[in-house]
Amino acid sequence: MLAPSLKQRSVVHPVQGESPQTLARILDDDVNLAIWQRQLPVHIADFGQLLLSLNVPLAESLVLELPSDDVEPDLRGAGSRFQRSTRV
Repeated sequence: MLAPSLKQRSVVHPVQGESPQTLARILDDDVNLAIWQRQLPVHIADFGQLLLSLNVPLAESLVLELPSDDVEPDLRGAGSRFQRSTRV
């Protein structure tokens, strides 16, 4: 009588790293997700910190209803909230 062979299944897991070579690990049989977690450039990270320190909403929606498809929307002032203030 032949005994059934039990194959050990490898545990599938994600990998994460700070270099692009981490992405190549997705080709390994036991990897189901590869994450390249890179550092942002300093000027972008600083800008993000500045935005968060302002403590203002970072999203805004605007709905424009036009009487017909041929009418050009009047967008004057639509972005005025986001203009830089000049402080002396």
